[in-house]
Amino acid sequence: MEVSYYYTIRKYEAINGYITETYESLHKTYVKIPYRLSNKRDVETQIMKMIRRRVIILRKQMEKKYKTSVLLNYTSKLFDFKFSEASEFCEKQKKNSNLNEKKRKGFTQFFNHLKLDFLKIISIDTQIKIFGSVTLNNSTFLRATNKYYDNPWFSNIAVIMNTDELSNYQSDSGTCYAQTLLVTQIVLPNKSLHLALVQWYISKFF
Repeated sequence: MEVSYYYTIRKYEAINGYITETYESLHKTYVKIPYRLSNKRDVETQIMKMIRRRVIILRKQMEKKYKTSVLLNYTSKLFDFKFSEASEFCEKQKKNSNLNEKKRKGFTQFFNHLKLDFLKIISIDTQIKIFGSVTLNNSTFLRATNKYYDNPWFSNIAVIMNTDELSNYQSDSGTCYAQTLLVTQIVLPNKSLHLALVQWYISKFF
């Protein structure tokens, strides 16, 4: 009935006030109310995530339009330590009340990821540096700092996922969204690894 009225109204406009009210009532019952019921949890969180995603998409579009190639440039070095000191250092920073909660969360995960992902290529003397910001190759600033003009700034980013990993994430047409917690550089004998530790906004496995 609802579909029938919908096309009738589109073609002939409202026949009378009664039909208009009937259509509005059906639309409210079968469309608006179920939608609101299915989305009533954490409404503010959903809105903020949606806004962040839109901002990231708009920023990506602007970056493509005004892309300028520059060298990778780190600024605001915050910490510098060896891998042999990493475990003790991260434990200390996890409890550092002077750090933002996001920064402490980053240190909570950082050492575990070092051991899991890079243990085969690093040594006890490998130098690890953590920065407040970095300028990427497209001239975009990526920040993960406790204070930027007296305010915390942890950049939101969009990540185009590997097709083999898409089943592990809830993506937006293959793109996932995250917030940067740490900007790091691992100095190896022949090269440096440029890494960012991020927290996904939406994923099946965190």
